[in-house]
Amino acid sequence: MAKSAVNNTRLGVLVILGLVLLMAALYFVGQRQSLFGSTITLRVNFEKVSGLQEGNNVRFSGINVGSVKSITILHDTIVQVVMMVEEDAKKFIRKNSMVSIGSDGLMGNALLNIDAGSPDVPMVQNNDLLPAKVSVTMESMMETLQKTNVNAAHITDQLAKTVDGINKGEGTLGMLLKDQDLVLQLKETVASANKAAANTARFTSEMNGVIRDAKKGDGTIGTLLYDTATANSLRRTVNNLKLTTERTAALSDSLTLLVSKASNGEGTIGTILNDTTLSGDLKESMHNIKEITTGLNEIMGNVKESPAMQSLHKNRKKKKEK
Repeated sequence: MAKSAVNNTRLGVLVILGLVLLMAALYFVGQRQSLFGSTITLRVNFEKVSGLQEGNNVRFSGINVGSVKSITILHDTIVQVVMMVEEDAKKFIRKNSMVSIGSDGLMGNALLNIDAGSPDVPMVQNNDLLPAKVSVTMESMMETLQKTNVNAAHITDQLAKTVDGINKGEGTLGMLLKDQDLVLQLKETVASANKAAANTARFTSEMNGVIRDAKKGDGTIGTLLYDTATANSLRRTVNNLKLTTERTAALSDSLTLLVSKASNGEGTIGTILNDTTLSGDLKESMHNIKEITTGLNEIMGNVKESPAMQSLHKNRKKKKEK
């Protein structure tokens, strides 16, 4: 009897311990899954869930407010995540609050993060669909790092080929390094550029000197700018040129008028040019004058050749010699 009582006692203790453990487990699981509190259901669609699993935490401002209830593939590009969120957190979550996938630490489990949204937007209701926010995950970071490694390897390979080609004298840079004539031409070009720069600097310096002298009233420009007498003389010259130009213009107008009148037969010149009879008489008079001049020239020639004139010429010559 005593042995049976001991066994019953042990059995009772084990049963009680089992019940305590079961209740503790139910409590922690219920607290994690919000089984013993009022909750609402929210949905969000992702292109990929990056290792998110049912039961993972849902956080708002870094505080656990629920858990992932289910993950369903709607079609090949959309995965819908359903989460249970505590009723008390509902008043802080807005309809435009964005949901992103994060992780608990660097290498921890995946979880959902809900941001606050805009305060002027209504708060969420049960079964609302929230917008998804693409976040940087470890998986995406590894993919980016892999692409970066591939690109770096490609760049390194191309750089090695380029350096090898330069060493062989290939390409423009290789020619520059290997072709001595081209190097000499490049040096001459640089020297010419330096010379041009020096000439420019010297010209600039000289111009600065001219400007300084002009400000002081020295030099031709300074004299023109500051010497009153020279300025007055230059002003008079300009006025004379202006007057001469005006007179020339007036003379040109007069000549134009004269030519116009002559063309119309007006005036003396017009009469001479257009009167046929007067023109004929004038031509005849000119012919007679020409004949008279020719006759006089012949008479003068005969006089010079006459013996009397020859004798007179000899006597004058002798007197000059004495």
